[in-house]
Amino acid sequence: MITITSPLNNQHFSAGQTISTFATAADDTKVTELHIHVIDKTTGALLRDIHSYPDEASGTVQDSFMADAGIIYFIQVIAKDPAQNLATAKVEVSSN
Repeated sequence: MITITSPLNNQHFSAGQTISTFATAADDTKVTELHIHVIDKTTGALLRDIHSYPDEASGTVQDSFMADAGIIYFIQVIAKDPAQNLATAKVEVSSN
């Protein structure tokens, strides 16, 4: 299970404002990998790819970046367990 606590889905930011991402994941055995993917919704370009390797029953991953004007971002969090099972969660945020 993945919980994205920041940013909120459909949250709006001003250009130059910091967008902070914080997420947690839990598994019945362990979370071996956590990833944050920041994607430009319009172009599909992967803008950021952050990795964390908690190797415990739960883990956290976080990142921050500056919002560019006029972009809608998909922020996707991906968790893997030892069997390479995937869980994902996603929020969409925008900037002016």
